[in-house]
Amino acid sequence: MSDDSKQKSLDARNKIKALISDGSSFLERDEALRAILLAFAAGESVFLYGPPGTAKSLLATWTSMISGDERAFSCLMNQYTQPDELFGPVSIEKLGEGVREVLTQGYLPSARVAFLDEIFKAGPAILNTLLTIINERTFRNGTQTESVPLKILLGASNELPDDDAGLEALYDRFLIRVEVRPVKKRESFARLLEGKAGLPPRPKNPITDEELTAWKDGASEILVSDALSAFLFSLKLRLDERGIYVSDRRWAKAGGILRVSAFLNGRTVVSLCDALVLGNVLWTRPDELADIAECTRASISEEAVFESFSKAQELREALKVLSEKKCQSDEAFDEFSKELDEFLKSVRSFEEAAKEARVGGEDFWENVFCTLNTPFERTLMALCVDILLDFLEGATHEAEKLRFSRRPKVQAVLDSATPTVILRAADEAINSALKTDEAKNQKDESAAQEPDAKKTRLAAFGSAIRGFFPSAQKSNAEDEANSFETPDDVPEIKSEELDSEIAETEESSEPLEKNETAGDWSNPLSQIRSFGEFVQLSGFEFRGDSGDDRYRWNGNRNNGEAWWNVGSRFNRFLEDRASVEKIELECSKRGAGVGGKYHWVYAVCYIFEKNDGKFDERTCQELEWLSGSAWPILQDALKEALS
Repeated sequence: MSDDSKQKSLDARNKIKALISDGSSFLERDEALRAILLAFAAGESVFLYGPPGTAKSLLATWTSMISGDERAFSCLMNQYTQPDELFGPVSIEKLGEGVREVLTQGYLPSARVAFLDEIFKAGPAILNTLLTIINERTFRNGTQTESVPLKILLGASNELPDDDAGLEALYDRFLIRVEVRPVKKRESFARLLEGKAGLPPRPKNPITDEELTAWKDGASEILVSDALSAFLFSLKLRLDERGIYVSDRRWAKAGGILRVSAFLNGRTVVSLCDALVLGNVLWTRPDELADIAECTRASISEEAVFESFSKAQELREALKVLSEKKCQSDEAFDEFSKELDEFLKSVRSFEEAAKEARVGGEDFWENVFCTLNTPFERTLMALCVDILLDFLEGATHEAEKLRFSRRPKVQAVLDSATPTVILRAADEAINSALKTDEAKNQKDESAAQEPDAKKTRLAAFGSAIRGFFPSAQKSNAEDEANSFETPDDVPEIKSEELDSEIAETEESSEPLEKNETAGDWSNPLSQIRSFGEFVQLSGFEFRGDSGDDRYRWNGNRNNGEAWWNVGSRFNRFLEDRASVEKIELECSKRGAGVGGKYHWVYAVCYIFEKNDGKFDERTCQELEWLSGSAWPILQDALKEALS
């Protein structure tokens, strides 16, 4: 973003904050005020839903005031409302000339701000004309198509359109929807009784057309990152699954709203802080809000959170740089320790800010269009804060581990020693191999010579090492014997300072499962003969046709697990339905009938989670077992989804 754009963004942000502050005489209407300002900046329409007497008309009047234009049009609509009440009367003079022309001056087609109360009660002739005015900003006047200067249209109603009323297209045009409720707080009620509520004074510095144009131009340069795009796609899939319909038109316009939010908050890239506005974009009926909040929470990835907070990215990069440093002297270690202290100071500072952000904090979230008080916003905020705090806790622990391991004496030992965990596994492999050789020798009394114990030890050691480093492949025992140092030559870890670190490493190391038949370290799925055994191994459970609890594994809800994002994304990379059917067929050959047509998606999720989300050789082997001959299709789809 250029310096000029940054200044325009800052000026716009300050103006919006001032307008919000001026609107404080509206009681508990902060959410509506901010939503209207965002819609006005983006050139979108707003639907106010609520009972009579909740200041919907006053909000419309305030909207005309912030535009600095008196050409506001309003109309209370009913089933008998005639088109000329909205669009203007027919010109008698022109009619005498055989031309039907509407005199639009002072009516909706000439207004910059319009308010249509009880909008869904109008007849079809009016509503059909409204579609082109709202969406294309044009009005068909006789044989001419006129441009409409409309900047924002506010519709209001105390009821939602019936499903069979044919109003879906019109309702879909209202991108931002706000539920306006009666006041609930005691202090607001007291001000209401005292007559201190009502229309705020006319702003001294209204929003101009030039500013609106500049804001839209600035928003057009804002980018949507891959992580944010993946979050929105995952959210779309979850909403589809719950039967919450959001049209492609609304998704496209939602992208525009997010870019406007990002620009007016001084960002060059859309972040999760901008996604806070989606609470007023995605719902069709208010009772969907809880499901939308849950779907949003479940779709957020750690990467999307890091992209949204530059400080978190800086700390992660700083930790990476620190982890690559080594200290060859006490002086170097002292300097390194000071760097760690500065890093931990930054971590603690950000941690405090994140904890405060859980209960609000406009500066932290950097979004003037959100109240930071709605259930949707609080759900999103809480998850982002949890992810950040988990990272900061881990960063603190990692920094202290670095302080320990970078002491020159400790580092020298670590640089020269094979980890105890690996040596222990090698020890066990060697002892087992020697016992096997001894048993064979006792059985075979005709053996011409004593077995080569050294070669046996080295072969076993090589096999054990291969278990930890699969890339270390050797063709036979002779090669292994020649490729590894004698265990006796491996330096022993003697430093007492390492005891606690070694104990912690050993406790966290999971033992590899061994395929006794093959006599080698292998993945456990190679031993499974049916999908039923796979289900039993994974704790995979199907619990019904719908709802959050439909799938579980190892007692965890599948919907909302981190690797759902993998399972929910990769199917869009499959070439066609035939590819999907081939995968389903291969899975069904293993008895994978449980869970309906998406059983393979959840099985993939399980495999990723079990393998810590790594798309490595082991994961590929297990996925190949699952999908059989369809593996090349699934492999390509996964690679693209994970790239």
